[in-house]
Amino acid sequence: MAAASKPLLIAGAGPGGLALAILLRRAGVDARVLERAAGPRTGGGALVLWPHGTRALAAVLGEGAARALGPTFQRVHVRGWTGALTHDLPIGKLSAGKGGWLMALERGRLIEALVGALGREHIRWGAPVESATDEGDRVSIHLDDGEQIEASALVGADGFHSKVATQLRGPVPPRLANMIAWIGSSLTPGRDETRLTSTDGQGRRFLHIPHAGGSWWYAYTHASLAVPDMASLRACFRGYPAPIADLIATTPDGGWLRFDLQDRPPSTVWGDGRITLLGDAAHPCTPDLGQGVCMALEDAVVLARTLTSDVGAPQTAFRRYEGQRSERTAGLQRASWAVSQVSCATSEFAAQARDAVFSVVPRTAILGGFAAMFADPSAQTTGAKAMK
Repeated sequence: MAAASKPLLIAGAGPGGLALAILLRRAGVDARVLERAAGPRTGGGALVLWPHGTRALAAVLGEGAARALGPTFQRVHVRGWTGALTHDLPIGKLSAGKGGWLMALERGRLIEALVGALGREHIRWGAPVESATDEGDRVSIHLDDGEQIEASALVGADGFHSKVATQLRGPVPPRLANMIAWIGSSLTPGRDETRLTSTDGQGRRFLHIPHAGGSWWYAYTHASLAVPDMASLRACFRGYPAPIADLIATTPDGGWLRFDLQDRPPSTVWGDGRITLLGDAAHPCTPDLGQGVCMALEDAVVLARTLTSDVGAPQTAFRRYEGQRSERTAGLQRASWAVSQVSCATSEFAAQARDAVFSVVPRTAILGGFAAMFADPSAQTTGAKAMK
């Protein structure tokens, strides 16, 4: 069977892998997804999508369907642990005209929307990809039960612990940020549903995301604070500005997640032959700047465009995609890591120095950095016009 008659396979039914499959199938490419889990992985709490992420999501689902998934925010407030306002950032105004907006949504709702747009018949559940071999004119994919599948090409979108990335790069141990992340959902409403609020403290940080039914929140605590459970987390944020303590206290059992922050340094190895990587498999980063899903969706848009412009030569399209994406994603990986290390300074002196420096940074400089993050030329043009 010729390679052109074999499907292009995507390992991983996360946001990036599903988005890529949707765009490729819309363009007439026989793209299918292999997912390790037995069904959609809808856990993971809330996500924040910056304007470059929502622009990419709109290219996949259409703007109306994308906006319906969660609330839109106009501003981001950055505060010190006393509650004093450090910066008021008009993200809505900044993103106007760029085709995107700032929003938050539950990860499960995003996955359900993407699965629905793709169609479950194009996803094979319970199919863990263990390895792949580039045969020159095709790819042989090996599942963990010994089954072998042939494909025209393979995209490894199988997340932080990607088997495809490990085969390409060899084992690369995670880099621990010495930070613990907590994600919760509370019924306590926010005072202003048009803004996100980030509160920085000594060895801890808190992000409040209000919505119509209550609030989502992220808390970050330094490992040196030894915060093992919710009771300890409540104590850790005692005395911080309202409504932080209430948000933690009113989060029900089972309404929160806890995990170690980690990443891997940027890599120049993204693919080989008819195999490439996408999302966390390619550029795993800490969640401090909310870039994981945004970058994965951007990857999907760019890769779909390069593949559909030259369907007969996936290896050529893959190298072009990698060249377009690697510098941008490496910069966002480094920025995310830097924020994880600076924002939760552990000593009082370091925390005060951080706040003093950040307070005098001109707002124009901060907004300029955000504008650069939102405006990725490689992800601007998509098949969005075809989605009415």
